[in-house]
Amino acid sequence: MEPKVTMGGGMKVIGCGVRTSYSSELDSVTAKIPGLWKRFFEERLEEKIPNRTHPGNLLGVYTDYESDYTGAYSLIVSAEVSSLESLPEGMLGLTIPVGKYVVFPAGGPIPNAIIQAWQNVWNYFSQSSEYRRAYTTDFESYRWNPEAQQTEAEIHIAILFSH
Repeated sequence: MEPKVTMGGGMKVIGCGVRTSYSSELDSVTAKIPGLWKRFFEERLEEKIPNRTHPGNLLGVYTDYESDYTGAYSLIVSAEVSSLESLPEGMLGLTIPVGKYVVFPAGGPIPNAIIQAWQNVWNYFSQSSEYRRAYTTDFESYRWNPEAQQTEAEIHIAILFSH
């Protein structure tokens, strides 16, 4: 499926995070993202997040980019909430900015579907001059579909508004 451009964001999220980089994630010894997701599930952190708006739906929020995809960034594994007023100890809260996003579907079993979708993101932006990444806040959205007994996922990449 082709990516689509949409307005999005504006969501408040609470979760746990790490600081990492593309090059760190390429090496299983220095990769932090798999451990972050593992901790989130093993410690059942979603259940500790107050004011969740859609239980079972998770977000992986990429923010605080040092530069572009080659620099350091923060990832927060989170759930959408109605309020950021009560943050559990050790958790972070943020609002995903409202903006223009290119949305890439991630079909198939997780995590391979997400890995392939990120390949699609990098290919799309390396070959397309129509849109440029903003490197503000990007996010993966995961929705559990009980009827299909599977997780549906998308990657939302913030883009600069064209003049």
